[in-house]
Amino acid sequence: MVHEQTLWEGISQSLTSAAMGGRMAPKYRLTTFHLYFERGMLSTDSQQVPVHMVADIDVRQTMTQKARGVGDVIVHVHRPTGYERAVLESVHDPRGVAQVINQAAHQARMREQHAAHAMRYPTVVPIMPAAPQMPPAPAPAPGGEDLVAQLERLGKLVESGVLTREEFEAKKAEILRRL
Repeated sequence: MVHEQTLWEGISQSLTSAAMGGRMAPKYRLTTFHLYFERGMLSTDSQQVPVHMVADIDVRQTMTQKARGVGDVIVHVHRPTGYERAVLESVHDPRGVAQVINQAAHQARMREQHAAHAMRYPTVVPIMPAAPQMPPAPAPAPGGEDLVAQLERLGKLVESGVLTREEFEAKKAEILRRL
C-alpha cells in the first residue's frame, strides 16, 4: 500500500501576492494522490485534483515572469464529467514543477491500472485440489542464479511502478527464506 506523501509545495509568487506580503498568496501542494489548491485569507477556497486524472501539463511565462524565475503551470484534468483546467499561478521553477506533476501522474496512473487489473483478475485459491498433488520440485541450490534473477526481475518491477517498495520487500524476504 502506498501512503500519501508530499512531493512538492509552493505558493504563488505573483506581483500581487508580493505586494500583500504573501498573506493572500495561493498555496499549492502535490502529493502522491492529489494536487491541492488553496487561496484566500478571510475565507478559504480549496480544490483537490486526483493526480491520476491529470491528462496534460503546460507552462506559460510572460516576460516579467521569466525575468523573476516564475511562471504559470496549467494542469489539464480529465474528470468523468469532462475536462477542466487548473492553474498554478506564478510558481518558482515552473518547468521543474510541471515535470514533478507529470511523474506523479504517471505513477498514479500505473497504480490505478495495477489496481484495476487486480480487481479484474483476482487470485483464486482452490479449496480442494482436483487431482493428487505431485511432490514439489527440489529448490535450486543455495545462492543459485534462479534466486538472483528473480530478485533482479522484482527490482525492475519496482522501478517501473508495477510493485510498491513494500511488496518488493515482502517478496524479497520470501525468496531469501528459500536459501
